[in-house]
Amino acid sequence: MDDCSADNTYREAVALGLPIIQTPCNMGPGGARNYGVEHMSGDWVHILDADDLLSAAVLSQNQQFLDDSFDVLLLGARWVDGNNGELLKEWRFESKDVVADPLFSP
Repeated sequence: MDDCSADNTYREAVALGLPIIQTPCNMGPGGARNYGVEHMSGDWVHILDADDLLSAAVLSQNQQFLDDSFDVLLLGARWVDGNNGELLKEWRFESKDVVADPLFSP
């Protein structure tokens, strides 16, 4: 997904043969995510921002949930200092919070 970035993100992704969706204009994070989801062709979506890192274990740890019995899978996050690896903040969705308030935001 490229939100009309000013760098070479789109050209570099295309040159690598990656399937990429580009917004018609800069839409900001929320608009770009919505546009991307509307135009995706896969069975599921995982949203990452440019400064996010995805643990290599995420897919294997959550493979059991990536089937037709789940509509939504909510994961947690860890904010880590990029310079020293120190854990700055950690949170996860608790099922009791999501059931009690579907619009819950940690």
